[in-house]
Amino acid sequence: GKGDKQAIVRFSPRSLQYISLYLSLRSELDQQQGRQKVLPIFARHDKRASKRVLPISARTAENIVTDYVVHFLGEEARGTITPHTFRHYFVTRVARQHDILVAQNLARHESISTTSGYTHLTDTEIDQAYEAIFSQEQDDS
Repeated sequence: GKGDKQAIVRFSPRSLQYISLYLSLRSELDQQQGRQKVLPIFARHDKRASKRVLPISARTAENIVTDYVVHFLGEEARGTITPHTFRHYFVTRVARQHDILVAQNLARHESISTTSGYTHLTDTEIDQAYEAIFSQEQDDS
């Protein structure tokens, strides 16, 4: 994690399936190049890395996402989707479906105020939540 902190990272079964497939394919390549069997998930495989195990950079991750965005959505979509916007989407989705404390924990934020800056709820969602809370309260009286 950020600041070299250890963290548990959760993967969906589907993601785990693809990561396992990638690692098994990469394992053959890594062994051919004399690399260790256990490597970081996101390792470089370029000539400059040679036989060293180096992680991909944040810039490389951004470039990969940008290439896919431009390929599938066109040049005009460049910069609209980034690894960081995925993070905002994830935190917002968790907060909508569960609560902000679960979102904070899964995002590995120390401060709830950081998490609240990542959530993007619409006025309609806030109105619906308000109605659900207070209409239920009237039913309980």
